[in-house]
Amino acid sequence: SCDDHIVMFSRVKYYLPKLLLTPIGHTFVYMEYVDKLLLLSSSQEDRESFETVKGLLEPLKFELHKQIPLLPKESLMRTNSRVRRQNAIEKTKELQTTVEHWDKDIGQCCNEFIKEDTLMKLVSGKRNTERKVFLFDGLLVLCKANTRKQTVSGTTNNYDFRMKERFFMRKVDIIDRHDSEELKNSFEIAPREPHSVVLIAKNAQHKNEWMADLIMLNTKSMLE
Repeated sequence: SCDDHIVMFSRVKYYLPKLLLTPIGHTFVYMEYVDKLLLLSSSQEDRESFETVKGLLEPLKFELHKQIPLLPKESLMRTNSRVRRQNAIEKTKELQTTVEHWDKDIGQCCNEFIKEDTLMKLVSGKRNTERKVFLFDGLLVLCKANTRKQTVSGTTNNYDFRMKERFFMRKVDIIDRHDSEELKNSFEIAPREPHSVVLIAKNAQHKNEWMADLIMLNTKSMLE
């Protein structure tokens, strides 16, 4: 169908370039292995073999290092799953103390913390509003800065943010929105219910980065 073609085009446009960086990251890991094996090997014959391999890899290493400044470093190397899980646990604990209305139980669907950022939210008929965004592998949370540090009852509120919206990644569609004169660099988070949210990035590159991460999470089970 037409919708399926649109979804597939978005995957190729935004996520494929990020996937293509994975072999580059693996190459740097292999080079580190060769250096460590060369250092630790007690066999002269093995050391000579590793020296040969290292020499053969030098031209490739030189070319890759020239390109590194142009590549997003977080895409080149991923930590192991245990470290990613621990980072997610620590982040959810932090958000329990900094985000008002954060439900500690929702952290159960967060096995990996992807990133935090600031985006604008499209508000119909009003001025667009800023959102602090926290992205986990299973959850997208939109927060508003807490400018009122005192509650109606007069007690002090120490939260930095108030949770405004949250979306479970397995229950939403990520929709690319074409630029218009009125709105540029936007994309839509469309849950099955109740209503969708349009978010606006700072520029085209910023949007590309967000779309790559969101599509990766949204289609992770299928791609794996």
